[in-house]
Amino acid sequence: FCRTFGLVPAPRTRQPKPPPSLSVMVMHPELGSVFGWLGTVFTLVYFLSPVPTCMNVVKSKSVQEFSAFPYAMGVFNCSCWVYYCVVTMEASSKDLTPNMVVNGVGALMFLCYVSIFLVYAGSRLTSILRLVLTAILVEALLIGFCEGVVPSLHKGFHWGTSPSMKSSVSGLTCVVINVLLYGSPLVMMKTVIQTRSVKYMPLPMSLLGFVICILWSAQAVFIQDVTVGVPNVLGIILGAAQLVLYAFYCRESGDASRDLMLSHVSVSAA
Repeated sequence: FCRTFGLVPAPRTRQPKPPPSLSVMVMHPELGSVFGWLGTVFTLVYFLSPVPTCMNVVKSKSVQEFSAFPYAMGVFNCSCWVYYCVVTMEASSKDLTPNMVVNGVGALMFLCYVSIFLVYAGSRLTSILRLVLTAILVEALLIGFCEGVVPSLHKGFHWGTSPSMKSSVSGLTCVVINVLLYGSPLVMMKTVIQTRSVKYMPLPMSLLGFVICILWSAQAVFIQDVTVGVPNVLGIILGAAQLVLYAFYCRESGDASRDLMLSHVSVSAA
């Protein structure tokens, strides 16, 4: 009777709990730090790959036909990543320390390689010096733009998970640079297909680059950073394609490559 006339409240229906958001499910900074430092170790080993080439230059006291472009771009690329890490950590709680460390050390390593080329450039000194100065000038203009102009721009622009305008602009710049640098491994893969030889695509470097991109992609997932993730996911795809090509053509070629020059600078998209 009481229930009929509304004197006793009807039993409450239990509302289902909403599923946890994606950020809660995958946001694990501790795991991101682990993968970040693992990526740092492997990437620093990768950055040592130009050492045999530089030793060859020093021994012969000539740059021969080697190009300084990959090393100048290495300085520029790593410097851009260092700046991105600094402005992002200033504006958020993200821990990009491994990324900043590996790219800071990488920039110094590539600067040493460029210095060796300048010392033994000979008649090519002017062109190599022009290349280095251009990279420095572009880097200075980028930082000056981010520090002087970007803070006054419309705040509506936002790239990925970047916490500020400076982080968005510098992060998008890093992604564009790394995507453009993927032209190098694509050219190398084209050469392998045309020559049906893996001589110019050493397996250790291709495998190491593949592993490095996996580690940095895992870090990007756990710390929710699109800027770190995009170039390294592309690196995984290209790395897998290189390994497939190697498996396909290695039986047709008995060549063992001794050329350990940098296959693609973009792995420093860490």
